[in-house]
Amino acid sequence: MKNRLKELRQKAGKTQSEVAAFLGVSSVALSYYESGKRDIDNESLCRLADYYSVTTDELLGRGNRRTCVFAGTFDPFTRGHENTVNEALAFFDEVVIAILINKNKKPMFTMEERIGFIQKLFCKDARVKVISYEGLAVDLLKELNTTFYVRGLRNDTDFDYENSDYYASKRIFPELITIYLPCKQEYLHISSSIVKNALLFGKDIGDYVPALIREDIVNTFKEKQRN
Repeated sequence: MKNRLKELRQKAGKTQSEVAAFLGVSSVALSYYESGKRDIDNESLCRLADYYSVTTDELLGRGNRRTCVFAGTFDPFTRGHENTVNEALAFFDEVVIAILINKNKKPMFTMEERIGFIQKLFCKDARVKVISYEGLAVDLLKELNTTFYVRGLRNDTDFDYENSDYYASKRIFPELITIYLPCKQEYLHISSSIVKNALLFGKDIGDYVPALIREDIVNTFKEKQRN
């Protein structure tokens, strides 16, 4: 963002005093924002974007391309997860599906297997990228130069958990913008845990996972059982 604020101000023909007065800060504070010596708060960032008639991404020098992150364990990826990605694509140019490494969990499927399932599912859509990441989701957002974090919600329990996580993450990354996408009613009962239980008891998982990767998930599980 360094120099970008100054460029936009000069392009708009505004002085530091005029812009500082609009934001309700001193000219010195504005000069710190423009030089990168001080981080601008999210409210001021949004107000400046409106003031200069640009998006916050443009203000931050990211251009017009909008990227969001959808993170989770995805052990395995379900129809509910697929629905969240498809809905996010209606708003964003790129969705990064990040499989987070959680050392407190012992997943049924390896990282390589989970990446393979999801890549196959979205292999014809260049707007979807699949990566693995060890660390906090907010740190990944910073690395990808985006503020948008997408979360799928099934019920009040999900909302309470995600909301608590949001406020904790916001303290670390003040620019964070979390977007909650409610799950379709027909997917409310679906979770990765249900899929794993169905596999363990030899039940069909066709209603729970995308049809394109159903056999891959079943065959991979069976192979694990043989080994």
